Amino acid sequence: MNLVLEQAVDPLPIKELPHYTLGCCVWQRHALTDIIYAYYARVRAEVADVVKLDLIAIGSEGRQGEAERHGWAYAERPNQPLGAKHNALAEHVGETGSRGLIVIGSDDLISAAWVRQCVKDLETGADIVGLIGFAFFDLHTGSLEVYSSPRKGREPPMLMGAGRGMSRRALETCNWKPWPEQIMKTLDRESYWNITKRLPKACIVRHPFGFMEELVGVGIKGGGTNIWSYKKIAKEKQLPPLPAGWIEEHFGSDVVRELSALRLSLPPPPLRRRRPKPSSRARAQARALAHARAYENRR
Repeated sequence: MNLVLEQAVDPLPIKELPHYTLGCCVWQRHALTDIIYAYYARVRAEVADVVKLDLIAIGSEGRQGEAERHGWAYAERPNQPLGAKHNALAEHVGETGSRGLIVIGSDDLISAAWVRQCVKDLETGADIVGLIGFAFFDLHTGSLEVYSSPRKGREPPMLMGAGRGMSRRALETCNWKPWPEQIMKTLDRESYWNITKRLPKACIVRHPFGFMEELVGVGIKGGGTNIWSYKKIAKEKQLPPLPAGWIEEHFGSDVVRELSALRLSLPPPPLRRRRPKPSSRARAQARALAHARAYENRR
């Protein structure tokens, strides 16, 4: 009779997933913000195989329940100054032991593929990761254009603020205040320079829009309460328009359905009233009057 003795084998240790935070500051535009909350709850589930992703919203209107309904954490801060409000995102990273922060605006969608890439870059030593191009969608017209980050002289293109990843080391170097506390505008630029000034040898990774096809993001513009005007963006566009179906391809049919409902709820855009041009006779009379006044002043 042969006896087989089985030797106990210790199970292989389960590799713990890296812990990161995705967060934004919210203010007004409640219907759009609810779309953002729901979308990133789906993204968190989609990337759960590679990262433990916290979702945190910093608000100023006491609307905690809307965030928590979608599984977001929520903290309340004054809406001004905006620098201090955004720094609450970095403070959350410091308090929770998260390995880094991915920042979005409350009108921005970034693809799940970008979240994966951002975490991958941060895990391999990057301090700042970002896109150097972004799409913008006009709710009123359905226009979808791509903006490419400008370049000044020999400087590399500025990273977009939406979807920008910052390592724990970068945030800690700034004492958890990557944004200057009192600023109210140019937050993307100021946080970038603040980190690179304090961390001169920071590892910065830039990805072109659409790199590996799925590394993309889109900002929702076009009117409504605190929804930025699309015209300010459209005049800066540098790349061809995107094809129909692009949003559904990268962000899902739920987003398309929700944006369509939001679009129907918006008031129509204001009509542009053009001032009538003065006639040639009126222009001649105005010039004559100006010359007469100048002559009287010289006397």
